[in-house]
Amino acid sequence: MTFVLTEDDAMNDDFPIEQGLKMNVPSAAERQLQAGYPVYYHDDKFPDPNLLIREDPDGTKTLVRVHLGAAGGRFEDVRVL
Repeated sequence: MTFVLTEDDAMNDDFPIEQGLKMNVPSAAERQLQAGYPVYYHDDKFPDPNLLIREDPDGTKTLVRVHLGAAGGRFEDVRVL
């Protein structure tokens, strides 16, 4: 099956992409936080690849250092942001 996007489709409010953008569906990270689990992500403010931000469900953000090793690695809290 081939899908061809025409100019009329792109201008139509009923086009599926437009509907999806209007739905305001929570992201995977938001669902993870709502379930009570922290999320980890990189921020360009901290160029060290071993530094991540941990965002907890209560909204607290902490800079953490990742130590990779044979035991699977560990996280070290550096400071609360």
